[in-house]
This record gives sequence, C-alpha cells and structure tokens, in this order.
Amino acid sequence: MKRFYAFVLGIVAAALASCGEPPAPEEFSGDASPAIWEITSANGQVEGWLFGTIHALPDGVAWRTTVLDAALDDADILVVEVKDIDEPGAISSVYNRLSRSSDLKPLFQRVRRSDRAALSELLGEAGYSEDDFTELETWAVALTVAQLTDTGETENGVDRALLRSFDHGPIRELETIESQLSIFDSLSQEDQDDLLASILHQADKLETRPFQLGGLWYRGDVEQIDTRTREALLSDEELLKALLIDRNTAWVPQITAMLADQPQPFIAVGTAHLAGEHGLPALLAAQGYRTRRIQ
Repeated sequence: MKRFYAFVLGIVAAALASCGEPPAPEEFSGDASPAIWEITSANGQVEGWLFGTIHALPDGVAWRTTVLDAALDDADILVVEVKDIDEPGAISSVYNRLSRSSDLKPLFQRVRRSDRAALSELLGEAGYSEDDFTELETWAVALTVAQLTDTGETENGVDRALLRSFDHGPIRELETIESQLSIFDSLSQEDQDDLLASILHQADKLETRPFQLGGLWYRGDVEQIDTRTREALLSDEELLKALLIDRNTAWVPQITAMLADQPQPFIAVGTAHLAGEHGLPALLAAQGYRTRRIQ
C-alpha cells in the first residue's frame, strides 16, 4: 500500500521538468499558438485575459509565445483553477478523506462487466491489482486510470509552469482542492461508472495517436478539443454538466468581480472551459464584456 500512496501523490503533485530536454514529438512542430482571449469592457479598455491550459505535456515542448508573455507581464494577478497543486501534503489529505470508503464492494464487482478486461489490463501493466483499490471509490479509480494513460508529464503542466513563474502579483484560485475533488465525490455511482468507462475507452485511442490532444492544444484548436472532449470524457450529459457547465457558471461571478476590481487578471483554466456557448468567453460576453481571440 505504501507504493500505492506514493502513486496517488504522483497524481496530484509534481515538480517542474528539468532543463536539457529531448526534442518534442512531431505533433508539437511549428510555432506554438495556445488559445488566448483578451477581455475588454464595453468602452474598449483591456480588463484581463483568458488562457487555455493543458495539465500535462511531453518533454521538450516550447509553448511560451511573445503574445502570452506580454499578457502575463501586463497582468496584475494570476487566476488558476486551484493554486495548491504543488503541495502534495494538502492534496493527499483531502484526496484520501474523500476517496476512501470502508464499505465498498470489491472493485471488479463495482465495474461494469464490459470494462473489467480493459481495467485489469491497465492496472496489471502498471503493477497494480484489484486489491490495491479495495477502499477506493470509483471516481478515484477513474482518476488513477487517467494518470496511468496520460501521454504527457504532469511536471510539464502549463498551470504548474505559470504558478512557478508568475512573480509580480498575487495568485488567486477559482476553486479549492476540497471543492474540486468534491465534485467527483458527489457524482452518482452511475456517473462514476460512466467516468471510468470514458477514460478506459479513451485509452484505446491514445495508443495510436498519444499526443493528438496535446498537439491540438499547441496549435490553439479549441473547437477540436471541445469536440473530442465531448466525444470522450464528457459524452455523458450528467458528466458534462457537473464537470464543465456548472463549474463555468460558478466561476463567472468570481471573474466578473475581479474584472470590476481594477487589477487586470490573467485567468488560466483548462482549454475545454473556453469553448462553445457554455465557455467562459461566451459567458463573459453575455455579461457585457467583449472577448477577442488574440492567439
């Protein structure tokens, strides 16, 4: 079990990647252009920025651009989803409290029959067995599987890089570790099963094109990221509502309060939160702000 707890810490926290990295995969060739929106008031005054992040990347990806750096330099505050992602003690305390239950059925009895073979294979390849997950709720198993199938390194996560490099103003968060993990913990058992199934099915696609999603992020193709996310992880309407739509809706009052408070925020959240009619650019536009894609 000590080995399992060490792995859990790896899910939620890591250090920045070292220098001297190998070349990035071919999906990251050409000029970087991750998505950035400029937020202005009705009279055209710049109020802040929205930036789409990705939580893991392979080594060697050079994603900083002059447009990004200029916006960061002009920003007064950095706003992220959760700011304590590099504090494993705080994260593991919340994770262990929410994710573990003593009255659960054995894992494979909880998992749909159609998903058992794929789950067993993935856990076996990583050196784990069903017994390692006896007291772990299904949503936490799903997050573990997502980590096992991740094609990048969380050490290279964009949010972590921004947190480490932003040094000229305060850092604020839209959620806490507790509130973010509580979203998963409050899912019904059926939705937890759907979450696990979606991640297992996505793992099959990653075997043939492991860096496709990262490449889309690198090129700023928000529409394709939105499409693929909705076809995979958020294909279930209840998951889409809980993990994306409801969170965006809850963030908007926080963001508009920051925008009205003079200091210009640089708001960095997962790219999927910026797409479509429920995305933050559209929701802020509905509040009277102008949102313009600048990269």
